[in-house]
Amino acid sequence: MEARAVPGRRDLSRWGWVAAGATILSAIGYVVQTILDHVTAPALVGEIEFYGLFAGFAFVALVAGAVSVITGWRRGDLTMRIGFIAVAYVVLAQLIQSLWD
Repeated sequence: MEARAVPGRRDLSRWGWVAAGATILSAIGYVVQTILDHVTAPALVGEIEFYGLFAGFAFVALVAGAVSVITGWRRGDLTMRIGFIAVAYVVLAQLIQSLWD
């Protein structure tokens, strides 16, 4: 069990770090996916990028973000905020993808 942080401190739990990292990697995948939509590339490359980099890390960001929100609620540090950012990114990216296609 993780130690409770002092309220107001700028600490981040392991779940928060996982959520932040997965969000950044998924956002990079989203940019690459958008670029691949406008250039000619084999379909296999686009599928590997979509499912491997974008969607895979988005799923990790969603799960780790949800756990970060729950964990951060008790900790009182940046964990909850990073968790909300990760979950909001996944929801926004999915909304944009749904409207785009």
